[in-house]
Amino acid sequence: MRSLPLYPESPTSPISSGPRLELNSRCRRCRRARLPAVKNPCLPAEGEPGGVLFVGQHPGKDEDRRGRLFVGASSKKLRELVPKMWDGPVAYENVTRCWPAGGQQTRDEIAACRPYLRQTLVDVSPTRIVAMGGDAVDGLLGHSVPMMSTRRGYSWAALPVSGRLVPVYYCIHPAAASRNRFVGRWFEEDLAWALGSPDPPPPPLDAELHVVQTVDDASGAVEEIRAESPWFAYDVEWAGVPFGEYFEIACVAVVPSGTDDAYVWPRSVLGDPDVRAPLVELLEDPSVGKVGHNLKGDNLAVWAAWGCRVAGTHGDTRLWRRLVVADVNARLDVCSHLVGMGGHKDENAAALAVAEREIRTARAAERVGQGSLFDGGVRDPALEAAVALMPDDDPMRFAYALVPSAVRDRYCARDAVATARLGDLLEGEIAADPPIKRVWDLIVSRATDAVAQIERWGVAADRSAMETFHEYCDMELESVRARLAVYGDFDPSSPQSVSDLLFKRLGLTPTKTTATGRSSTDREALNAMIDEHPVVGDLVEYRRIEKLRGNYGRSMASWIRSDGRIHPELKIDGTRTGRLSVINPPLQTLPRTYSEEGRAVKRSFVAPPGYLLGQLDYSQIELRGAAFLSRDPVMIEMFLSGEDFHTATAKLIAPIYWGISPDEVDKSHRTAAKSFNFGLLYGMTDKGLARRLDCSLDDAVRLRQAILGKWVKLASWMRSRLKETRRTGFAWTWWAGERARRRPLIGIASRDSLKRSTAENSAVNTPVQGTASDFMLASICDIVDWILGDGVPAKLVLTVHDSVIFEIREDAMEETLLGARDIMQSHDSCGVPLKVDIEVGPTLGDLEPWELAA
Repeated sequence: MRSLPLYPESPTSPISSGPRLELNSRCRRCRRARLPAVKNPCLPAEGEPGGVLFVGQHPGKDEDRRGRLFVGASSKKLRELVPKMWDGPVAYENVTRCWPAGGQQTRDEIAACRPYLRQTLVDVSPTRIVAMGGDAVDGLLGHSVPMMSTRRGYSWAALPVSGRLVPVYYCIHPAAASRNRFVGRWFEEDLAWALGSPDPPPPPLDAELHVVQTVDDASGAVEEIRAESPWFAYDVEWAGVPFGEYFEIACVAVVPSGTDDAYVWPRSVLGDPDVRAPLVELLEDPSVGKVGHNLKGDNLAVWAAWGCRVAGTHGDTRLWRRLVVADVNARLDVCSHLVGMGGHKDENAAALAVAEREIRTARAAERVGQGSLFDGGVRDPALEAAVALMPDDDPMRFAYALVPSAVRDRYCARDAVATARLGDLLEGEIAADPPIKRVWDLIVSRATDAVAQIERWGVAADRSAMETFHEYCDMELESVRARLAVYGDFDPSSPQSVSDLLFKRLGLTPTKTTATGRSSTDREALNAMIDEHPVVGDLVEYRRIEKLRGNYGRSMASWIRSDGRIHPELKIDGTRTGRLSVINPPLQTLPRTYSEEGRAVKRSFVAPPGYLLGQLDYSQIELRGAAFLSRDPVMIEMFLSGEDFHTATAKLIAPIYWGISPDEVDKSHRTAAKSFNFGLLYGMTDKGLARRLDCSLDDAVRLRQAILGKWVKLASWMRSRLKETRRTGFAWTWWAGERARRRPLIGIASRDSLKRSTAENSAVNTPVQGTASDFMLASICDIVDWILGDGVPAKLVLTVHDSVIFEIREDAMEETLLGARDIMQSHDSCGVPLKVDIEVGPTLGDLEPWELAA
């Protein structure tokens, strides 16, 4: 087995080498120093050498006025805290030396000031560095980070001249801390961590990757992996798309927990079944735990390539990270900063960019007919396959096949090492948080396998129906273009062209402006003007049809794989409340079947011969969740009665709000009650409700008072959720009577009224929607286990919000629907009945209500 260094050369940061400059008050390296508002350009660093160096982003107005760093209002807290947490030397510096005079500093300006920062590092020779804010990290390391997603993150920088490695701790900037009390609390906690913790683990500069080349290598690697640890992290790189005409695994790396050494199966040997057999056996062994960053994606890839069903899910570092902090960016390149490996993807990113350009060039040559694409000889057969088969807009799907093998193998290995380090870190954080640990154990860990199975099954699609719909849209667009032609030569797809027509040529009055102050022509603006001129209605229609064609015509057909099915990606962490999202393609946004066009789109999703589609939809699951979370007796009784909830609500308030008897309630009253019922849970304001109901603001206020006056416990529960979130900065979901997921809502303490209002709405909506989402996720896990365990002749092919869609053999329809319904209605909902509505049909566009015999 060949062993190679994980890092052939020690990674360098821009701060480590390059020119150094002494302080120069006449500096003109960037435009900032030449601004007339700047009083003191090129402010000097200050403090004592040999201890901690605080690096900020830039001087503020107060610093410029007083000619001294870190003396502004936001830095006062820092100056007060540091002596309480650190008893050694302290120095202060910024990555840029001049006040930006009200603007934002640029990366060019950060680069221009870097020679001064290098000299400061030589002069101060710190033992640790605290980088406060994303620009500070950029100045030191050459790349910025999302600070709220990398709290307690760190890197190592080599000091200029000496080359000594020094830890760089990330910390929120004091200015951000001063604007929000929760951020201020985090700032103090993170500062104490940065100043009080021992040096973190260094980067794995001495680690190796062991490259498997023979069958004996493979067997030996697996033996060592099994002996090292009860679980391992693994990462897969691939080219093409799973279930497509071209798909291959380009590399697999495995790293046992607690180590930094990777075992790599390169592309050159993965085509040999004997060499990969020990790896496949290891992946299929449930007694050895597996950890991945988006484990579901890697598991699905090895299934699509080799038919290997990975068993033994131990953890998913992306899901763990989102469970610990629900609103962070959990990409691996971001999370890697939590374990000192930020920037480990840079080498591969450069190689991918080259591969992408090569594919685009070859594709363009094919389009214009410039002879053979490969006159110079095929560098790699994968390139030919990529160019011939790829969708026009996404060469990155195939680029990994063209990355040089050494670069790709190192990249895959580094990903696996970062994932193993994250696994060790996050497993401890999950274990120390009982509610989160419970959610992981009971629901989310199971979802990894269940959702991967749904993606494997996929949903059958009718390519000809999608083509026909595309042609229909073309004809409709041509008809609208003919009506628009009377207004001369303008582009209805161009906002600027439409703006010129409406406001300059036709003289209509704008109803809305953009962020840059221009007259808006977005959907809301056009809808507000629709009665002003006939052209507005045609423009709305044009955009509507153009969007339908773009989303559901040939572009949707391009997602059909070689098996005749679409295999969308279901993201377990797609939303902050825990609800699944569906992307690539986004099938959760399919139009409703109220219109013929909506039905035509959904008729593209079909059941094969001998099968039907069955949709099981939770009825009013979020309202039911609100009832059992609040324990409101009136709401609970309404659900127990079995009467339509919205009609029952309308009858409840009819004498108070409309001045009619309950018996006089009709569909219009039900519609008004329905709008409020759902608007209530999504934080709709009185103004929003008035707009939705087309009534006065006073009437909307009266309606809110009328309903909440009856739902007294719900109103009290909502107030308590809001109060708790204002106090703690968090909202919680619930599962089986206990707290479950935790969502940060620090915006509730924001000075920005829009951010504060959004957080206040989420304080109520998060428990309701998040709890309902876990009902669905738990149901999906149970249903997939049931189908596979009992051999049910059905597939769960899609989930859309509160519904699941099955492909069911016709002769097993009744028993399958009954079993799935019972699973969905079996969860503990504290006495509030869960109800599932069922529809069946040959396509998604032809579903009809289905009544079970039992």
